[in-house]
Amino acid sequence: MDALGWDPAKKLIFIPNGGEGNVTVVHQDSADKYSVVATVATVAGAKTIAVDPTTHNIYLFQPQRGPAPAPPADAPPPAAGRGRGPQGPIVAAWFVMIKPS
Repeated sequence: MDALGWDPAKKLIFIPNGGEGNVTVVHQDSADKYSVVATVATVAGAKTIAVDPTTHNIYLFQPQRGPAPAPPADAPPPAAGRGRGPQGPIVAAWFVMIKPS
């Protein structure tokens, strides 16, 4: 998990599942009890999240990237399992708002 959002007034936790393209919404029923109340479809990869405590809206952002540049001919091969590797330029972006009821 990279991030989560918290709305203390509504006692809701928002857990973005970027790889699956959704947000799991969990309610804090009591100090030690939580229940999943919804899974909301978003955009694949979206995991940057913010909660507006006044409006209770949830915002997610996900850039869309173009092709990664080719590595120089003399560059060593990337290490396996280490990070994302080279990324292309941002060519567009998704901005998602969830308005809980």
